[in-house]
Amino acid sequence: MRLVQYSRTTTAKTTSLSVSFKRVHQLSLLFVLFLNFPPLVKLIQKLYQKGVRIFWIHNTGPIGCLPFLVVTYPPKPEDADQNGCIKSYNEVAQEFNKQLKKEISKLRNQLSGAALFHVDIYSAKYSLISEASKYGFINPLGYCCPHLGDSGLKCWETEIVNGTEVFGTSCTDPSKYISWDSAHYTEAANKWIANRILDGSLTDPPVPLAKACRSLGSTRG
Repeated sequence: MRLVQYSRTTTAKTTSLSVSFKRVHQLSLLFVLFLNFPPLVKLIQKLYQKGVRIFWIHNTGPIGCLPFLVVTYPPKPEDADQNGCIKSYNEVAQEFNKQLKKEISKLRNQLSGAALFHVDIYSAKYSLISEASKYGFINPLGYCCPHLGDSGLKCWETEIVNGTEVFGTSCTDPSKYISWDSAHYTEAANKWIANRILDGSLTDPPVPLAKACRSLGSTRG
C-alpha cells in the first residue's frame, strides 16, 4: 500500500485605479493558483491507475502572510488583517482551497476504493502566525535570512556596498522565526505545523496520518 502526499497577493480616480490594480493582482494570483488543478487531478488519476489508493492532499497556506509579499506589496490599512497580512491575497488562497475541496470530493466519487484526505494546512499556518509569541516565535512577518536593505543581497552571497564587501548571513537563532527567507518556513515552524496536522484534527475526514493506511474505505463521503 502506498501513501502519496501532495504538497503541493487622493482623488476618486486614483482610488479607483488603485482598487483596479489590486484586483488585477488578485485575479492574476487566482489564475496562477488555479493552473494547479488540471495537473493535480491528472496526477492523482495517473497514480490511481498505477495502484495508489491513499492520497494526503494539502491545501495552500495563507500566502498573504508571506513576508516577501508583505514587503513587496505593502497592504493599505483597509487591506491588512490583525496580523499585518494582506487580506485580499489570503482571500484568494481561501477561494482556491474552497475549490480544491470540491475537486477532492469529485475525485472521491470517481476513484472507486481510493481514500483522499484533505489537509487544512492554511488553518495550521495561520494559527501559528496569529499566536506566534505563544509558541515561542518572534515577529511572525519577519524572517531569519534577510536581504541587506534594498540591495537584494541574499544569505550566503557577497556584494560590494560602498566599497566594502558585505557577506549575507542568517539570524543567530532561526528557531525563533517562522519564515526562513521570506518565502519558506524554518525547520522549527515546519515542525510545529507538522505536529498540528499529523494527528488528523485538521484533516477531512479526521484521521491521523499513522492510521490513514488502515482507514481505506471509510473516507468516501
